[in-house]
Amino acid sequence: MSATERALSIEDLYHEDLIQTDASVNPGNSGGALVNIHGQLIGINTFIKSTSGGSQGIGFAVPANKARKVVRQILEYGSVVPPRLGIKEIQSVTEDLAEKLSIPHNTGVLVSEVEKQGPAADADIKRGDVITGISGHRIKSEDDFKAITRLLSLHQPIACELIRRGKKRQTEFTLKTLEWYYAPSGWGLTLSQPDKAMARKYRQPGVIVSNVERNSGLRDVLTRGDFIYQIDNIKIHSLEFLKIVIDELIRTQNGMRLYFERDGVDETIVVTFNRNNRWR
Repeated sequence: MSATERALSIEDLYHEDLIQTDASVNPGNSGGALVNIHGQLIGINTFIKSTSGGSQGIGFAVPANKARKVVRQILEYGSVVPPRLGIKEIQSVTEDLAEKLSIPHNTGVLVSEVEKQGPAADADIKRGDVITGISGHRIKSEDDFKAITRLLSLHQPIACELIRRGKKRQTEFTLKTLEWYYAPSGWGLTLSQPDKAMARKYRQPGVIVSNVERNSGLRDVLTRGDFIYQIDNIKIHSLEFLKIVIDELIRTQNGMRLYFERDGVDETIVVTFNRNNRWR
């Protein structure tokens, strides 16, 4: 083993927190065990970097502790469940930014935007906070933050250290599961979060109409595969955010304008709903 916590981009996919090894790894070995001299599992072989295509080069493996967490989630939920923290935007602390904030360079990540309803907001994490540590792990960059939060335990209190206006603070948050489907009661349709392939296709955030029931009041205007990216003047960047927007608009008005894409063409419709929140 020659290095740990390696990050590489292979075939347009970003891999992080990898073990680098010069042990013999050949094509077809992916998914095999990487063991130490005591026969203990330390990683799962993933890919090689070689000019010959054989073992004359270096190999990379997913750490065993990371694989263990993935297996645990698959057994519990049926798939790997992305965590939802409720922080919409962060950025690494550059030298210029560190000077303005009067903190050391490479210290934490700056929180640029927080969802109104989410684990971060519940933990009183605010815009302008600098998160320096999570669950005992030091945060130096945006990559650190994403790698650490991605495999934290769900539905359990997680310790968080941050700096706010130059003062150190501590808080706790509880990660929730990121919901992939949303079927509003009485609306007769199901919305879903786009996967990575869909996100690349549309090149902007939004949600997919994955099903429209026969008796839906929207059946004549929406169809499966429509990509909704805006409601009124609000850009929709996630399924969770869509739910918040719709709840607020239902509470304050009796209709809204939907902006969506169908077969590469942008379209817009005005929809209204009654007191039971049913579209009409």
